[in-house]
Amino acid sequence: MNNIKLLTGGLVIIVLALAGGTGYLIYDRIQNEVKVEEKATKQDIIELQADQAETKKDVTELKDSDRIQSAKISVLEDDVVALQLKAGQQEKVIQKLEENDATTMEELKSAKSERDAITAKLQTQQDELDKAKKERDEIRNQLKAQGERIDAQETRLNEIEKKGDARDEELAALRAELADLKRQLGLGDPPPSN
Repeated sequence: MNNIKLLTGGLVIIVLALAGGTGYLIYDRIQNEVKVEEKATKQDIIELQADQAETKKDVTELKDSDRIQSAKISVLEDDVVALQLKAGQQEKVIQKLEENDATTMEELKSAKSERDAITAKLQTQQDELDKAKKERDEIRNQLKAQGERIDAQETRLNEIEKKGDARDEELAALRAELADLKRQLGLGDPPPSN
């Protein structure tokens, strides 16, 4: 009778050991297969938000530069139009002087000299206008790039926040599943993996 009890007790211990070993192997396999990616830390989110705030500040500065450049272009365009009108009037004066027989060479030379000065000033203003437009285009391209950067930052921030929430839920579900498996196998709670 003692031998049967001893044999039964030994078999129970072997079955429990096998169940425990199997449970541990299942637990270990689940731990190895479920690799938890690092979730974003609060510091990552804070750094991304700080970078986003800096980008928005840069955008504000670029918008101010764009407004200034646009005002400068408006003034230069007005100057160019005024100089074009003045040059056109001077051409008419020269034509009238050339048609008039009483005109002296000195008067004609003076009128042509004035026309040449107006034309030179017009060319300078036109060059400044072209340069200002080019600078404004560069500012607008920078604004576009900053806008794209902000969009990318906001998308990344949303992804980080969503992944953090989803991972927390996924980890909680996995931990509950593991605890249930261990309870079923009689192994107790799994050690915390934090």
